[in-house]
Amino acid sequence: MQLASIVSERFGFKIPHVYVRMTEAGLLALARTGAKAAAAEAPKTKKLYTRARALAACDLQWLSTEEIAARLERTALPGGRRSAFRSARWPADFVFVPFAENRSGDEWGWAPSLGEPGAVEPPVMFLTQDSAEARIVAPTFATFLFRMTLESLARCPHDRSEMDLTERIAMLRGSARAVLDFLPAELSARLDRVLELPVRKVTVRTLREKDGKFYRADETTHLSLAATDWAARIVREELEDPRVDQPLRIDG
Repeated sequence: MQLASIVSERFGFKIPHVYVRMTEAGLLALARTGAKAAAAEAPKTKKLYTRARALAACDLQWLSTEEIAARLERTALPGGRRSAFRSARWPADFVFVPFAENRSGDEWGWAPSLGEPGAVEPPVMFLTQDSAEARIVAPTFATFLFRMTLESLARCPHDRSEMDLTERIAMLRGSARAVLDFLPAELSARLDRVLELPVRKVTVRTLREKDGKFYRADETTHLSLAATDWAARIVREELEDPRVDQPLRIDG
């Protein structure tokens, strides 16, 4: 695994074993197609989204090892990575190794610079595209998987124009089950119990008032197997790291 060598030699830490195992199992891969290709191969694209893939129900795209390596190379170039952030100033000793991103280009990755003494792996950090703000979201990669999966089970957006309800539920359950074997036993058992719960379809309508009358302004739908406040409490209890979700600044 070329990425492991790059990270070890340049930054002095090992890629977490859970990440390596899941990559080898094909659970962190998603073929990407452009708009024209997607239109030309609609049936194949539809199957692509419903197969078991870790965190498929989240607004998250896993980066391939080649993409990660390429981004690390750009980081090493003068002005390369830093120019992507309008307001961030990266100190010379700050290390961030991205492994996933969302549609906005915000990234999740390992932050060895923020690792605690004696920790077996660096924490996972979320870094926004256009700000110097950042936050630790999990102390390990396994707890990151647990958190993201539980939060998706509590609130999974559903747009019927993109996928019908049956497929969306199958994708939600399948992507959650994909991570169970890679989590500590207690966390796996918690998710397994949530997966036994019925799925609720929740519609939220936003109203607009005009001349004393109310009109529908917007409507969103999401799927839920658990309450969001309960999921947030469980995340706090299980992660047990006071640094999680606390505002950080990476500029010097």
